[in-house]
Amino acid sequence: MPSRAYLAEYCATDYVIKSPEGALHATIGVPIAFQKAPPHTLAHLITAYNPGSVLTADNANQRAHEALYDWIQKEGFLFWRTEAIDPTGAWPVEPGFFIWGLTEKEAHQIARDFGQNAWVAFHPTQDGHWLPILSWTTP
Repeated sequence: MPSRAYLAEYCATDYVIKSPEGALHATIGVPIAFQKAPPHTLAHLITAYNPGSVLTADNANQRAHEALYDWIQKEGFLFWRTEAIDPTGAWPVEPGFFIWGLTEKEAHQIARDFGQNAWVAFHPTQDGHWLPILSWTTP
């Protein structure tokens, strides 16, 4: 698992999900509700920006983002666009994707394929909400 500093930064991030019902803000560990959630048992938020939590050139980030988009399209997953926003403004906004129906194993692999330290898994709760959980690509 990456350092405690990374953990604190990931947990403080505002994950904005651009759903058909409008922008929804998610925070690690705080359940959120989707009024019109598709009938899936899991969803995952993944970015291709700044692999390894290292600031990367815009053109390289954009190419990686487009490659992730192409993969999602090829596999036929329903997705919504996202932005991960550092509330301190010290880290640039990272576009990404909220992918419905992706298994935990698939999410882990695709996050690793794009060099990510972590991704956010959303698990349904018994009361109809979705719980964002930080998931690491390394032990």
